[in-house]
Amino acid sequence: MTINGGCHCHNIQYEFSPGRDIGELSFRECSCSYCSRAGAIYTSDPSGSIKINIKDPDKISIYHFASGVIDFVFCSRCGIMPYARVVTNDRPYAVINARTADIDLDAVSVSSLAIAEESPAEAMLRRARNWTPIVS
Repeated sequence: MTINGGCHCHNIQYEFSPGRDIGELSFRECSCSYCSRAGAIYTSDPSGSIKINIKDPDKISIYHFASGVIDFVFCSRCGIMPYARVVTNDRPYAVINARTADIDLDAVSVSSLAIAEESPAEAMLRRARNWTPIVS
C-alpha cells in the first residue's frame, strides 16, 4: 500500500509506503506549542519507507523549533508543511503530516503525544525507533 500526499500546489509530493495496514498505524497530535498551533497529525512506520519529490527546491522553507534538530519542511509557495525530517545515526527519517495525505482521517484513531518530559537524547531515540526511513 502507498499513501500519496504533499503540499497544496504539488511542489512537494511524497509516497509513504508503510509496512503495515493503515488501520495499524499510529496517528499522533503532538502537544508541543508549535505542533498544537500548526494542527498537524503525524504518522510514520519504521518498517516502511518514504520517497519525497520536490519539483522546485528553491521554494522550500525549513523551520526549526526547540532543540533545532527537526526540519519542519514547508512549501514557500503555498505554505503547507507535508512532513518533518531528522537525521540520526547518519540516516534520514521522516513523519508525514497526515492532513496532507490522501487518506480519510475520520477513519483513524488519533492519540495525543506528550513530549515535554523527554530529554534530547530520548527524543532522538524515539524518532529513530518510530519514524520512517527516507529512501529518496
